[in-house]
Amino acid sequence: GRARNKKNGSLTLVEANCENMPFPDAKFDAVSNVYLFHEMPPAARRAAAAEYARVLKPGGKLFFVDSAQVGDGKFLGMEKAFDQALERFPAFNHEPYYKDYSVCDLEKLFGEFGFVLESSTVAWVSKCWCFTKAGNGTENAGASSQASVSEVPVTPREVVLPTLVDSNDASAKAR
Repeated sequence: GRARNKKNGSLTLVEANCENMPFPDAKFDAVSNVYLFHEMPPAARRAAAAEYARVLKPGGKLFFVDSAQVGDGKFLGMEKAFDQALERFPAFNHEPYYKDYSVCDLEKLFGEFGFVLESSTVAWVSKCWCFTKAGNGTENAGASSQASVSEVPVTPREVVLPTLVDSNDASAKAR
């Protein structure tokens, strides 16, 4: 489908296989991957990483969000409990590729295709990473990751604050 934003031009939404995208080389400034890699076998992950590199312009950004991995709990001060939960998750939720994903070295995988890790964070059970495709002087971007990430302007359009809702609160139900 096609959507139009009056301020920023058009947006085209395309449903396609991420392992073989129907776009020319170096077409995009940014690519996003949201909760996909843990659903894919290793060969498909590798093919997708190659495609992301192919369709991104040099200096382009890959925004990657997926499940946290083994060891990520240390950032939250709960590595042992976190790793135990990740170990049990595939069996309880029929996730055949999850265990392999949970130990996959994503920085190395994306690095093989010219991506440099710029920033990362763990937000509860999610891993959020920003990579830059090498080129246009970004080959050594890791040394100046803060500057590289700040080049992408982010302007929030709306801030939504969380609201605690009591299930017995009739006014909350009306919101």
